[in-house]
Formats: sequence, C-alpha cells, structure tokens
Amino acid sequence: MKQLITKLGMTMLLLIMSSSVLFAQMKLEGPGAQMTPGNQDFFRVLYEQIELDGSGWASQDFEAAYDIYDCQGADDFYVPAGETWDIQTVTAYGSGAPGPFNLMNIEFYADAGGSPVATPLMGFYGVTAVDNAGTMTANITGATLGAGHYWVSIQDAAPFVTNGQWFWTKNTNVYNSLANWRNPSNAFGTGAVNWTPVDIALGSTNDFAFVLEGESFVEIGNGTSYGSYPAYYGTFANYWENCHTQTLYLNSELGGGKEITELGWEMERVYASNGLYNVSIKIVETPVTSLSTGAYFNTAGATEVYSNSYWIPATTTGWFKLDIDDFMYTGTNNLVVDILWGDNGYYVGAYNRTYKTYGTVNRGHRQQSPNELRCC
Repeated sequence: MKQLITKLGMTMLLLIMSSSVLFAQMKLEGPGAQMTPGNQDFFRVLYEQIELDGSGWASQDFEAAYDIYDCQGADDFYVPAGETWDIQTVTAYGSGAPGPFNLMNIEFYADAGGSPVATPLMGFYGVTAVDNAGTMTANITGATLGAGHYWVSIQDAAPFVTNGQWFWTKNTNVYNSLANWRNPSNAFGTGAVNWTPVDIALGSTNDFAFVLEGESFVEIGNGTSYGSYPAYYGTFANYWENCHTQTLYLNSELGGGKEITELGWEMERVYASNGLYNVSIKIVETPVTSLSTGAYFNTAGATEVYSNSYWIPATTTGWFKLDIDDFMYTGTNNLVVDILWGDNGYYVGAYNRTYKTYGTVNRGHRQQSPNELRCC
C-alpha cells in the first residue's frame, strides 16, 4: 500500500504551510485490496462480485477543506422478479493508508439506462464500518428494495487528514452495466461531473468489488381485512384452543427455487398472554394448484420445519417472523404450508387474529393470511 504522502513529518508541514500543495497529491487511482475474500457461506449473501483487480479508484467524501475532491463510484445489481431484499450488510473491497477507514457513506439509486439516477432512493451517511486492511464492512437498517435494477454507491467518509485516501478496488469481471463514477467539481480533470461509465470517465473497463448481505423475501397476500366469522380466527387464533390450517403457495408467486429460512404473518390483533400448545409447522411441495374443500391436503412426506410444546406467536401487531429449519424449495412445484396446534381444550380468553387475504385460488381451510417467505 502507498501512503498519500510518504513521510508523516512532511505531511504535517504541508498541511500547515500550503493546502494547495496537498491538493496536488490527491490520487485518482491507487492499489487494490490486499486481502483474499474469505468464506462467505456463514452469511446470507444477496449479491457479490469479488474478482479483485490489482488497483482501485478513489471514492471518498472528503472533509470540507477538500470538498472539491469529493468523488463517488457506483455499481449495479438486480433484485430478481418476485423478491424483496432487506439489505443489512454492505462490504466494499478497497485499500489505502494509513487508515483506519471506519466510516462509510452508502447510497442506493434506481437505474437510468445504464447509470444511476440523479437522486438516491435512500442513503446512509457516516455509518460505522469495520476496516480489514482497507476493506470496509458496515451494517445498515431500512434498505428494503423490491424487484428491479439498482445501483449502490460506496464512499469512505473517514477524515482524510488523519486517515488518508481510500480506493475502491476494481472488479476484473463486468456484471450487468459498467460501473459509473463522478467528481462533481471536476478537480481530478476527468470531465465526469455527473454519473459517467468508467470507460469514459477513467479509461478502463471494470466494475467495483462489493458484497450485499441480508434477507430476501417473497410477500404474498394483500391483507385487506381480517375476514368475517368464522374466518377471522385465523392461523394462530386461540379462540377454540385448537387449529389446523393449510395454505397453498403457487410456483408463480414464489419466484422459483430458494432456501426458505423464515415464515411471516401480519398480525391484526394480539393477546400475548394466550399461548399455543403443541405447535407443528410442515412444508411440502406438490403439483396441485388448489386446495379442495371438505378435507385436508395429505401431507405425507412433508418436512416439519418448526415445533414447540408451548408458544406465544406474537407480542405486537404487524409482521411477525418465525425462524424455521431451513427448507430447500426446488421451485418445480407449488408449496403447501401446514400449521397444526392445540390441546383439545376450549375457549378460555381472547385471541390472536391475522389479516385475511382474498384471491381466486381456494387456499386455506379456515383462511389465508398475508404471508412472507424469507430466504437467503
């Protein structure tokens, strides 16, 4: 790695005597990340491109004295049709000195024909990051994106005077659209004052190296009401102290094969003091396209993904998510989720209630609630 200025003593002198001399030392390009990507299997990787090049480009939010050098890189990714992504962790491979590079700006943009749009959809600024030899990783909340084409921009936001200059490592392979870059003041002299593909702005055909981690989920159901008697008792209603419901999800709704790690229900009413006994949740793939009335679907061969002798399903209204034993859905057939619980008792108190989803397919014997399937 190369320091912006090689001797610390000279750096201090230049800062005191002449900021114009310091400006002249700013670099557009620097070395690439020095670390080898580790095993990412522990995390739920949504998207990654980490074929590391030997160099990187500046992407930094400098302090006020050096604002003319503020510059941004951006690269694109797709959220598949039928899915929603909750991005929780962003990693940008990079390098610099002396570091640490422990603050990040992260922005997400919609696509405008091969470049980010002018205004970000959302931004996370001055986020605390973990620096691993120049590679920055930060956790964020609230970055939820539906299906579509997006861009992520990542900048180092640590003070340049004390922490140095950071370079976002290039990716040797190009995925989707070519990476973009901009320097609004044109202090680097590239002419890229707006988002510009890097082959035009920087003279090289590369992407940036980064990883997005979190959860992807498929939300099914409109939840317009909780239905009418007796449907409003719902999947987890303990009005009768016993319940057996089945829900059919169509392949076209699920968006293909995936590893299902969570199930979710939108709770309209909750009485947390009333638990459920002997809960069992099973999942099975099937070619059937509707559930017949008058009899339960045969779940022989189904996989039990959750069981609990006594369980309070939710403590607040809104979305309730349940971590299940991971289920590998092949995407070939449709899916039935079977929920059974009870203690052979009778009504003793208030009940939980979930929203009812209306549709043309006969899905549930009691009701179908708006549901989530979450996967990595």
